[in-house]
Amino acid sequence: MAVQEVILKTNPAGPVDYSEKAIKKALDASYLIADTKVDGVQLNLVAPSSGFIQFLSRAGKYLPAIQSSAVAMHLGDGFAKLRVDDTCIYPNGFMLQAEIVTPGQPAEVTAGNLRRKSVPLDLSSIEVHVFGVVPLDVVESGKDHDVTHAIMKYHVEAMTALLQKHVPQIAWKVVESVDVFTYEELQRVYGVRREEGQEGLVLKDPLAIWKRGKKVGQWKMKPEDTIDGIVQGLIWGTPGLGNEGKVIGFEVLLEDGHVVNACGLTQAQKDEFTDAVAEWEQLDKKTGGLHVTPKPYIDWAVEVSFMERFKDGSLRHPSFSRWRGISDPLVKE
Repeated sequence: MAVQEVILKTNPAGPVDYSEKAIKKALDASYLIADTKVDGVQLNLVAPSSGFIQFLSRAGKYLPAIQSSAVAMHLGDGFAKLRVDDTCIYPNGFMLQAEIVTPGQPAEVTAGNLRRKSVPLDLSSIEVHVFGVVPLDVVESGKDHDVTHAIMKYHVEAMTALLQKHVPQIAWKVVESVDVFTYEELQRVYGVRREEGQEGLVLKDPLAIWKRGKKVGQWKMKPEDTIDGIVQGLIWGTPGLGNEGKVIGFEVLLEDGHVVNACGLTQAQKDEFTDAVAEWEQLDKKTGGLHVTPKPYIDWAVEVSFMERFKDGSLRHPSFSRWRGISDPLVKE
């Protein structure tokens, strides 16, 4: 698979891991903005002052299916009208942070649909939940955006209203958000969101500004049941048993440094992954190992699900969850 180029290194602001101490400290100082964390795929939509609109992943690479749909449906015309609207706060270009959601479907379904280069995405099948907007010159500079999260909420509402007006082909929504003032209130809101089937919350210090990358000032609050990693090797079925000769899982180096065997594949996945490896091995044999295509799945970005984390950091029942790459299988997006 050809490596896709980075269109723009967006390095967007993102939440760090949950810290009860830091969160309680922020609540003591003021309050917290609790954004609903929906089960989707992050979008960094780049709208320059002129030229093409770019639907990018958090890694700054095209999301193939939605990019081709946007071009085919001439969405650029709507964005051109948006930029000259008198109420547009960033007429010289902006980057939108959002989550692409397929209603009723998990993130892996959305990611799979976005990954298809030859099949344009049905734009009516998705929702785009907006949670950030930054002027494009700030993004290109690599600097932080000196606007607090409290003010950013109003910028998001203003820009989303313009998108709904000028680019109605997509269902644009402001991410659901509430202000919480006590830790007890935060726990209640979190419980409600989980009961609704949402991933959890992203908590924002209203006094903190939009900073590049994962920085304190934003925290994710969700069950500790998934972790990302990189595939280091393949796990094969035991000789003499039903899955002999099939890929049944992956050896994964997790982001925290632990190595686990993530199995739990469906029969369809076992067949798909085994066939891909067999095809590569046949070509490898034919060419004497001279072909340049890397071995399937090695170094791919993957999400591992688990039941609980033990005190030594190891995981109980780690299983393959989904691939994290969209435009590039090696890059978590």
